[in-house]
Amino acid sequence: MAEFRLEIGSETDCQTCGAAIPLSSATRPGCATQAPHRLTFEEFFIELEQGRMLDARPGGLVIGRPGLDDDIPMYRHFGKGIFEVVGLMQGGEFIVSKSATEKHRA
Repeated sequence: MAEFRLEIGSETDCQTCGAAIPLSSATRPGCATQAPHRLTFEEFFIELEQGRMLDARPGGLVIGRPGLDDDIPMYRHFGKGIFEVVGLMQGGEFIVSKSATEKHRA
């Protein structure tokens, strides 16, 4: 029987300068700017399981959060079990799925 193993990384590459950014680092060592927020595989799926995160790939209306902090982070999997914030959105915005975009692009 095949053994299942999950390799979890300890760093991501800076999208600006290419230097490795350890998960414990708040700044990018190569360009000295603030590092993006990142989650490990375990942290990401705990958030998902507890309903504090949702999968927006199918698209649809994003319901905002109550209170002054209404920025909603968008994460992308960067490999080796690390998810990194790639943008922020607001409640009331609408996400269009890849298939819908391809169908209605014109």
